[in-house]
Amino acid sequence: MKSVFEIGTETSTPMKFLGMNIVQNEDCTISFHQNDYLKDLHTERNQLNGDKYRNLTTEEQRDFRGMVGQLNWVASRTDPIIAFDVCQLSTKLSQATVEDYHYAIKVTKKALNGSTLHYCSLEPPVFLLAYSDASYANLPDGSSQGGYVVFLADKSERVSPITWTSRKCFVTFLMWKFFLL
Repeated sequence: MKSVFEIGTETSTPMKFLGMNIVQNEDCTISFHQNDYLKDLHTERNQLNGDKYRNLTTEEQRDFRGMVGQLNWVASRTDPIIAFDVCQLSTKLSQATVEDYHYAIKVTKKALNGSTLHYCSLEPPVFLLAYSDASYANLPDGSSQGGYVVFLADKSERVSPITWTSRKCFVTFLMWKFFLL
């Protein structure tokens, strides 16, 4: 490989790539987590005082949006467990309150308490295993939320997640608008 491709940096495990810590374990599983990134995210935040229903100031709102964006990065890369929470927070981006800000800090703590993805070696034949779910009108703005997770699996019941999401369902919102017309 080195004779064909120019390689800038070589790293042995553990390594860091795009904020993700990647480790190949002794049993050949590969683990991903973003705990260093999350620690930095958490230590930057201060608790806000005052009425929990107070709308955030312009500066607090900017900080909240940044925090939700950073949590979204973590949820989409290494932590499917917080994907639901991040979707909930993203509906508040334009009208967040002190309570929403505290919830974002709580989600950061939740993520810090340990979500590490483990990818194991799978024996052929492998297949896709998918789960999905949705809830009607469960988001604060009255819209619906749906999600899925897809695994690569083998016959011995070992699985490795390959993609996931939890997001607002726009079709339900559009259908509701159609019925109101």
